[in-house]
Amino acid sequence: MAQDAKYDKANLSEEQLYEAIHRLCHFVPIDSADNLSYAFQEFLVQHAMAALGVNPLLPSEVRDSLKNLFGLKFERREVEIILERLHKAEKVAYAKEKYRLDFRKCTELRKSVKDCEDGEKEVIADWLKSVESKHPELSQDDLQRLEKDLKIFVARIFEQHGAKCAALIYSTQEKAGEVIDDVEEILSDILPEYHDLGEIRRTELPAFFREAKGVRRKYIAELLDSSFLLHAIQIDKDSSALIERILMGRLLYLDTNVLFALLNLDTPHETIAVKRLIEISQQIGYSIVVSTRTAEEFRYSLKTVEKYLKKYPEIPKDLAKVVANYSAGGFIPSYWRKHAETGISLKDFISTYQNIREMLAGYKIEIRDDFCAEVQEDPELEKQVDILYASTGPIILGKSVAEHDAFHRLLIRKLRGGKAHTFSDASAWFLTLDKKLIRYDHFARSREENRLSEVPFCISCDDWFQFIRPLLPRTDDYDKTFIDLLSSPYFRSYRDVPPELAGRIISRLSHFKKYPLELGVKMLTDSLFIQRLEPIDSEEMAAKMLTDSLLMQRLETVDSETIQRELIDLVAAAERIKIERDLYKEQFEEVSKTIKTIEEEKKRIEEQLEKQRSETYVKKYPEINFPSCIKLRQRYSLVVRLLAEKLEKEMLMFGYPGGIAEIEITVTVDAHGFEIENAEQKMRVPLLTNSDPVVFYLAPKIVGPKTIRLKFYQNESYNGEILVDTTVIESEVDDETYAQAKIRGEVGVKKEYTENQREDLRIEVEKEDNYFEYKVTIPQLDDMFLKKFRCPEQLNDLKSFMDRIERELSGISATSYDDEIKCKTAMSKIESIGMDLYKRLFPEELKRILWENKDEIKSIFIVSNEEWIPWEIIKPYESTESGTTKEDFWCIKYIIGRWLSNRSPEESIRIKCGSVIAYDKKGKLKRVNDEKKTIEKIIKNRGVKLISREPRYADILDILSDKEINLFHFACETVYDKNSSDDSYLSLADGALKARDVGVCNLKKGKPIVFVNACESSITGCAVTGIGGFSKAFIDSGSSAFIGTMWKVPDEYALKFSEYFYKNLFEKNLSIGEALQKTRVDLKDSPNPMWLAYSLYGFPLAKIRA
Repeated sequence: MAQDAKYDKANLSEEQLYEAIHRLCHFVPIDSADNLSYAFQEFLVQHAMAALGVNPLLPSEVRDSLKNLFGLKFERREVEIILERLHKAEKVAYAKEKYRLDFRKCTELRKSVKDCEDGEKEVIADWLKSVESKHPELSQDDLQRLEKDLKIFVARIFEQHGAKCAALIYSTQEKAGEVIDDVEEILSDILPEYHDLGEIRRTELPAFFREAKGVRRKYIAELLDSSFLLHAIQIDKDSSALIERILMGRLLYLDTNVLFALLNLDTPHETIAVKRLIEISQQIGYSIVVSTRTAEEFRYSLKTVEKYLKKYPEIPKDLAKVVANYSAGGFIPSYWRKHAETGISLKDFISTYQNIREMLAGYKIEIRDDFCAEVQEDPELEKQVDILYASTGPIILGKSVAEHDAFHRLLIRKLRGGKAHTFSDASAWFLTLDKKLIRYDHFARSREENRLSEVPFCISCDDWFQFIRPLLPRTDDYDKTFIDLLSSPYFRSYRDVPPELAGRIISRLSHFKKYPLELGVKMLTDSLFIQRLEPIDSEEMAAKMLTDSLLMQRLETVDSETIQRELIDLVAAAERIKIERDLYKEQFEEVSKTIKTIEEEKKRIEEQLEKQRSETYVKKYPEINFPSCIKLRQRYSLVVRLLAEKLEKEMLMFGYPGGIAEIEITVTVDAHGFEIENAEQKMRVPLLTNSDPVVFYLAPKIVGPKTIRLKFYQNESYNGEILVDTTVIESEVDDETYAQAKIRGEVGVKKEYTENQREDLRIEVEKEDNYFEYKVTIPQLDDMFLKKFRCPEQLNDLKSFMDRIERELSGISATSYDDEIKCKTAMSKIESIGMDLYKRLFPEELKRILWENKDEIKSIFIVSNEEWIPWEIIKPYESTESGTTKEDFWCIKYIIGRWLSNRSPEESIRIKCGSVIAYDKKGKLKRVNDEKKTIEKIIKNRGVKLISREPRYADILDILSDKEINLFHFACETVYDKNSSDDSYLSLADGALKARDVGVCNLKKGKPIVFVNACESSITGCAVTGIGGFSKAFIDSGSSAFIGTMWKVPDEYALKFSEYFYKNLFEKNLSIGEALQKTRVDLKDSPNPMWLAYSLYGFPLAKIRA
C-alpha cells in the first residue's frame, strides 16, 4: 500500500516513466571500471579550487565554490571524500585541515577553460555568419536571439536523446534525422514564438547539426561528452521520485553508536554528519527505527553513568571543559561539556535522556520490538556471538556488546524474510559507526552456506552516505541546469569520457525495453548500489549479474550450473576461511585466558625498545585548554597535556624518540600583562599513553587581545613554542560566549642530544614592556637554565640605531678596497658597530657571565622572532684601567645560528635533490652564471640529484612545493621593502617572487636548506636586503634552514663565499654552522668584509646526510 501511495504522489505518466528510465540508464554506471562520476567530481572540485586561487581551502569553502560556479549542491562530507581521494592521488596538497591546488595545475585548468570558451565563440560566430549570408535582412538583435535559441535547442536535443545523439556525429544523415526531425515539437515546446524568425529557426537550428564539419563537429562531440557528464553527476526529480517509490517503507535500524551521535553524545562534527544522514535517508523513503534491545542498552548506559558520576562532587565549570575534552564522545564527556557550557546539574542532564522514546519521536524515529523476543530466544544467537569473537581477533569486547551486535545480525535477517541477494531484496539495514561489524558480517557469511552472495546486514555511515546522497537532486531545476551547463567550458574541457560510452548506454536502453518499466527502475537501483559499494571486475560480469538478477525477480528461477560452479568455489573458500578462523580463535583464546599474557607482551615490547634506539618518532598531540575570553583580574587555569592519539583538529605535534619508556619535559609560560603562578613546571610523558596534565594559573592585569607563550624543553634544550590567543575584558564572560582559545605553533621533541649536538649557549629573546628580555641557558653551568636578563636600552632606540647600522654596513660592503689601509678602516668601522651592539644589548651581569665563559662556549643558538639585529657581528670587549681587551666577532669565534619559527629546528638534514636558480635581471651581475655552474658541480659530485628550472615565477613556485627537493640556492638580485617585508622580492625573468608567495608553499615534506645569495654589482650607496621577510617565509613554510645576507654583497664575493661554503659543507662534512664559520675564517683576508654579512636561520650543529 505504501508503494502504491507513493506512485500516486509521483503522478507520472507512462511517457514520464520511460523518460526517467532513460535518464537512469545514463546515470547508473555500466560497471566498476566506469568511474566517470567519481573522476568528473574530482575534476569539478579542482576547478572550484582553481576559481579561488592557490590559497589553502576548507572543504566547506570548496563546497560553496561548487555551488557558485555550477549551481550544483554537494554535501560537505561528499567534498571531504573527494578531496581525500585527490590528496591520496597527490593531486592536491593538504595541511592543517585545508587543501591547496598547486599553481601549475591552477594555471592549466584556467587555460583549458579559456581555450574552450574561445573555441565556442569561433563555432557560434561561424554559424551566425552562415545564417546571415542566407538571410541578410536579419538585424544584430535577431542574430542574438537566434544564438540564445540555439543554446536552448541544442540542450533539449541532448537532454531528450542522450547517448543517441552520437548519431549526430558518427552516423548517416538518416540516423541523424531521427534525432532532430521532431524540430517543430521541440521549438514550440521550449522557445518563445517569434513570427518573424519562425521559419528561419525551423531550418537553421537543425542545420547547425546537419551541416556540421571540422571545428563545429568537434564542438558537437564536446557537447555529447558534456551531456554524459551532466547525467553522471546528477539525477532529476522524477527519477529520484521513482527510486523513492522503490525504497518507501524500508527499515534502517540504528546502532547504539549512531544513536549516541544523533543525540549529541558524540563530537559535534559526528553529530552534524549523522543528523544529516538520517534526514537524507528519510527523504528517499526509509523509515528510521531503533530496536528495543538498542533502547535497553542506551538506558543501561545512562544508569551506569549516573551511578558513576554520583560518587564524585561536581567540579567547577572551567575544569569541566578540560575533562570533557579528554574523550571524543559518550555520556560522561558529554555531561562535562554541557555542564561547562550551561552549568546543568547531573540530575537534570540524566532526566533529559530518560524518555528516549519521546526524544526519538522528535526525529521521526520509532522504537520497535518486531521479532526481538524471537531472536533473543534463538539458539543461533550464542553461535553468532562466538563467530563475532572469532572475527575480532585480539580485540576484547564485553559480553553485552557482543550479544547486541550478533542480535542485530539475526534480527535484520528475520526482517528481510530470507536471503537478500540484491539491494531491492534488502528491506532492512543496520546502520553503524563500528567498522568491526563489517568484518564480522563478512566473516560470518563466509562460514554459512551460500551466504557470501548476499548483501551485508550492516553498512557503515560513510558507505551509506556515498550510496544514498546521489539519489537526491543536486538542483531545484534540472532542465535549466542542463541548459546552463551543457555548453559550459568547464564541462567541455574534460577529456576523459570513454569513447565507447554512447554505444554501451544505447545497448542498455535496448535491453530494458524487454521488461516492464517499474521493474527496470528496481533493477537500475540494484545496479547502482552494487557499483557504488561492491564493485565487480568486468563488463561481462556486470551483464551476467543484471541477467541473473532479472531472472530471480521476474521468473524466480536460476541457472543451476552457475549455482553449482559458485558453490564449488564457495566451499573451497569456506575451507580456507575455516582454517584461518580456527587459527585466530586459538590466538584469541590464548590472549583472553589471562591479563598476564598482555602484560608479558607489553614487557617484551618495552625490553625491545630499550635495546634499540629507534630513529623513528612516536607522535604526541598537545592538548591545551584555556578560555578565548577572560575577565580582568580573575584567576584562570591553563591546562596542558600531551595525548597519544590524534585530536579531531590537529594543531600541534610532538615527535618522540624511540627506545625510551618515558621522558621529562619542561613547560614554561610567558604572558605579558598577566600575573603567573608556577611559570615553570615539569611534565612526564609516557611512550604509549597520555601524560598527566600540568596546570598554570594566570590572572590578567591589562584589557585587550593577549598572547600567552608556552615553551617546551627537553634535557634543557629548546624545542619550540605554542601561542595561545585570548582576549581580556572588564565585564563578566557569559556562558553563551564561552569558547576555547585558539592555539598556534608546532613543537617537535628532539632526540636525546649527544655532546657534539648540543649548543653551549642558548639565548631566547622576548619583547617585554618595550625591552628585550633574555632567557639564557648554558648547560655547563648548574644555575644557568632559562635565567632571565633584560636589555638595558628600549626597543625604539634600538630600531632607529639598527636602521643607521644597516645603511652604514651596506655602504662598506659595496666598495672594493684596493689597499690595506682602506680595508683596515672599513673593518674598524664594523668592529665599532659590533662593540656598540654588545654594549647596548646586554646588561652588565650577562656580559660578565659570557666573558668568564668565553673560552668554554663553542656554539651559540639564538631563538627570537625579531630579524633585524645582526647577532653575528657582535664583538665582545672588556674595559679596565689597564686598557681594552677585545674578542673576535661572534660569527668568527663561535658556531652561531638563529631561529624564527615556533617549531623545533632540524638536527639532521637529508639532501637527495637540489636546485640552483640564477638570474641577472639588469645585466650587472656578471658572476651569477658562474656561481650556478660552480655550485651545481659541487653538489652533483656528492651524489645530489639536480633539478633544473627556468628562473620564471610559475616554475619556481611549483618546485618550491616539490617534496623531493631538499636544497634551493638563489643567486639573483633581492629587493627589500621596508614598509612590508612580505613584499620583499627576488628578481626573476618574468617578474618578482615575493616573500608572501613563498608563504603559501608547502616545504614541509622536503624540508630544504634555502640559500638566498643576495648579489649586487660593486656600487656605492645604501643597498640593504632586509632578509627578514624571506627568512620567516621560508622557515614558516617548512624549510629546515635558511642562509641569507644581512646586506647586499658584490657578486664576485657572493660567488666565492658560496663556493667555499658548499665545499666545507659537503666535502669536509661539517655542520651548517661550522661550514659557515670556516668559510668566514677562510675569506677573512679578502679586501671586502662581505664574509660578515651571512646569517644562518637554523640549528647550527645540524649535519647533512647526502
